[in-house]
Parts: sequence; C-alpha cells; structure tokens
Amino acid sequence: MGRAQSGWSNAPLAYVVAMIRFGRISFSEDILDIHEALRHSFPQLEELSTEVHQMSVTPEGVTPSKINVPEWIMTSPNRKTGVLVREDAVFVHTVDYSDSASFMETFSKVINAVNKSVDIGHYLMLGLRYIDIIQQVEDKDLQGYVKPQLRQMSIAGEGEKQTTLIQMTVQSENIMLNSRCFHLDELPEFIVPVELDSLFKKLNTKDVSGRVGYPAIVLDNDCIYNPDEMKVFNEGDIRSMLENELHRRASNAFKNAITEEARIEWQ
Repeated sequence: MGRAQSGWSNAPLAYVVAMIRFGRISFSEDILDIHEALRHSFPQLEELSTEVHQMSVTPEGVTPSKINVPEWIMTSPNRKTGVLVREDAVFVHTVDYSDSASFMETFSKVINAVNKSVDIGHYLMLGLRYIDIIQQVEDKDLQGYVKPQLRQMSIAGEGEKQTTLIQMTVQSENIMLNSRCFHLDELPEFIVPVELDSLFKKLNTKDVSGRVGYPAIVLDNDCIYNPDEMKVFNEGDIRSMLENELHRRASNAFKNAITEEARIEWQ
C-alpha cells in the first residue's frame, strides 16, 4: 500500500491527509487560476456543493436553516492523489504515498498556488493524518503486530464481545495528537474513519479497498497544530511545522504502537 510515515519500504500505510485551515475566503472567481497553476499535476477539476446545517438565534427563538457551501476537487491523472478546496480550508490527500518529502512538496505546491491567487494572509490550523491498515498475513497472529495495550480484549461480563476502539490523546502546548486503534472483525461500512470517508472516496481507492481483508487493525494517527492566535502565512514555516513537529509525532506514535516483530517485517 506504500511506505509508512516512518520511511519503511513495506509498512501498511493506506491513506494520508494534510490540511490548512484559515478564515473564510470566496474562491469562486479565483479557482480557475488556482487550477491552471496546478493543472499538470491535477488535471481534473470538479465543483461540488455541500449542504451545511445552521442554527440562527433570534428574539423569536432558534431557527434551523440549510446553506449550500461550494467546494472544488482536483485529482491527479491516476486519481490516487487529490486536492480539496473549501472556503475555509485546503486539503491534500493520497492513497499513493511514497515518502514524507515528496508529499510535503506536493502540499507546499498546492498551498502556494492558492496563496498566490487569493492571499491567504493568516491561517488558523494545520493538520496531518496517517491511516495504516494492518491485515492478517497467512497464519501469523494479527494481534501480534501491535503492543499489548492496543490488543483486542474481551469485555468483562459481556461474553464474547470484544473491544473495537482504543484511543489516546496527547496535548503538548498547541499540538494535539489523537491516536486510535480500530479492530475490524468483519467488513465494515467504512474502511477509513467515518469522518474521512467522503474525502477518501473522491480518490481511486481500489488498490486499498480491494486488498483489505478481515480481520484487520487500523492505526489512525491525527496530529493537529492549533495556535493560540492566527499565524502569518509563510510556506517555509508551515512546511517546517508539518515535517518537524506533526510528521515526527505521528510517525513516532505509529512506531510506538507496533511490536518489534512488525518492525522487522515492514522495514
């Protein structure tokens, strides 16, 4: 499925997402210029509309309403890497990850093209997320790939019922790491966490979904930089934060979750 965030050649990395969030910007008049700058890498452009539910509070009470928010999707020729532009965020995601440097270069290229057209000015948040899917291999023990504290356990008093999700959150200053371990005993509705499913399905995911057997273990490491105040948009500073902080922490979380046997098999 591609190299893991650790740089190993045979690790089970399936999906990667990076994002930058900023104040709301209207892209309607600039999206064609942005796409032109990225067209050779992302030739396909599609405009969609997402329905968003809102609640308005007035002296008469609370009134629910719905608005349609535009978003634009660009995809690579093989449809394995894509860009999602929303009024308040840009995402770059891939099921064809090779190494951190190449992915960060693509992300930098995308956000620079956006900034050149609309002048982002300041940003609110950065995020980097790695999804690894560990599958049963021949007669090997699937649970043996992860550390004991992440292994599936019977719940006391519940008979054969098993735990399906183990989660840990670590906060350090303005950086938060959410690490989740999902145990999949049967074919689920979603291969990736549900909040990523609609984004994931915008890519050509056959190489991922077609190879996923069950049971399986999903390691989901989501690292977020959420500064106290908006930061000036600077591509060098953004890339440094992604590479030196978010990538490092998410990569270490993956390494700390697996056993020595798994490390030897995947390096």
